[in-house]
Amino acid sequence: VELSDQARRSIGLKLGTVALSTFQRTIRVPGTVVERPGRTRQAVIAPLTGQVTQVYCTPGEAVRPGQPLFELRLTHEELVQAQADLLATTEEIDVVKRESARLEELRTDGLIATKRILEQEYELQKLEGRQRAQRQGLILHGLHEEQVDAIVSTRTLLSKITVRVPAVDASAEAAAFVLQDLRVERGEYVAIGDTLGLLVDHSILLIEGEGFEKDIPGISAAAAAGRPVAAILESG
Repeated sequence: VELSDQARRSIGLKLGTVALSTFQRTIRVPGTVVERPGRTRQAVIAPLTGQVTQVYCTPGEAVRPGQPLFELRLTHEELVQAQADLLATTEEIDVVKRESARLEELRTDGLIATKRILEQEYELQKLEGRQRAQRQGLILHGLHEEQVDAIVSTRTLLSKITVRVPAVDASAEAAAFVLQDLRVERGEYVAIGDTLGLLVDHSILLIEGEGFEKDIPGISAAAAAGRPVAAILESG
């Protein structure tokens, strides 16, 4: 077939040299937006046995790390007794320290034996060791170190605890939690480990593609080469 110059211009025919070259092929697969396993959802559990006295948030409300969610009145007898034992030991330490200070003043006048002072020092060491063990016991019960310090400094038992939105790991991206589900009501009694609510973080989600068997070699090669992935949403 022979074409004149005018006919070539009319049909937009362009001539060129055929040569081998590299090209990219796009693989299109259906996909769905899904949550991140182990990251998107986070359960809020009761750290101690008690009664729910306050519920600070409602389902669907956005919350931030550290924000109060629930308030529990502690009813666990073992925990109450552990706090009382810590306070008793703390008071004994104060008594021994005052007695040691008094004996030190008398020793300067030669009115007290060194043996008596050493006995007080040994008693103080024994009480301080017991106090450390009791502090660790309270932490194992679910209290934070700051709460244990408050018990010792104020000389009062901890009667209630505030359950807050969990803190975000410094190495992780900033979370934007929403209280999706509320599992308890005000006045309800809960045990250690009971789920109080469910938080979700939908700030980052995943796209899960459903490739066909014939696409597996191409998908594997694209993943190994780090090829870009684009998503087209069918709806807003």
